[in-house]
Amino acid sequence: MAEIADPMNQYIPDVVRGAASARTRQALAKPRAQFAVLRGQAAGSRKSEGNCDDAVACADLRVGRRTVWVCAIADGAGSAEWGGEGARLAVEAAIQAAAAERLPTVDGGRILHAVRSKLQQAAARKKGVIRQLSTTMTLVVADPTRTVVVSVGDGAMVYRTGPSEPWQVGAWPMRGEYANSTQFVTDDEIVFSQAELPAAQAIAVMTDGLTPLTLDLERREAFAPFFDNVAQEMQVRDVGELTPHLEALLRSPRVTDRTDDDVTLVFAVRKGRAGARTR
Repeated sequence: MAEIADPMNQYIPDVVRGAASARTRQALAKPRAQFAVLRGQAAGSRKSEGNCDDAVACADLRVGRRTVWVCAIADGAGSAEWGGEGARLAVEAAIQAAAAERLPTVDGGRILHAVRSKLQQAAARKKGVIRQLSTTMTLVVADPTRTVVVSVGDGAMVYRTGPSEPWQVGAWPMRGEYANSTQFVTDDEIVFSQAELPAAQAIAVMTDGLTPLTLDLERREAFAPFFDNVAQEMQVRDVGELTPHLEALLRSPRVTDRTDDDVTLVFAVRKGRAGARTR
């Protein structure tokens, strides 16, 4: 089982700390983070109350002498009564389930069923049904030798293996049987994709609100200028300095004119290989 350490990206869910085994709790001493991590969120422009039903959680896990970075993002279904809560519970459960894996080996099906079980328990406590907590999920596990991505639904993951290498799509949005539909972790049968990729120098994970801006679905390729610009800024500026600029971008007409959905972006650049700085 991996040991969870408090990362520079500021968030390990309390549920993880509370549920962690003795072996996991032994090493909360901080390992050196692999990545500088920038992240931002914005509620969809169609929402009068301004509540964002996306959720994100990231952590550095220590596996022997190796640090493994784990990031989970989720998009609560707009049609689900408790979709936002489902997304938050899902990312917490995903980090906890990943920590229980024999990393760097990842069993995506086992992790997703653990997430679904957590949501089923929450639905029972609320005297509801699991579909009221419907959410997508994208999970990335990265160490110095490989990158694994597990995805359910219409989120996406883009990566590159070096500063001069092309951006590649590690997880494409999954579409459902009907127009504007997708798969959810709460479905009776979890339909997911899993890919094992080379070690990544930079990783971007996003919910579906951003895919119209960042992916060319017809050509099946990433929109490189968007990712290049963010990566270049992270080479010369602190994550703390860039965060308000990213959040402002996500709320700007450049984004809201093309999508009215919630948007979440996590952008990670490996330290020591691209000059990324963090406070």
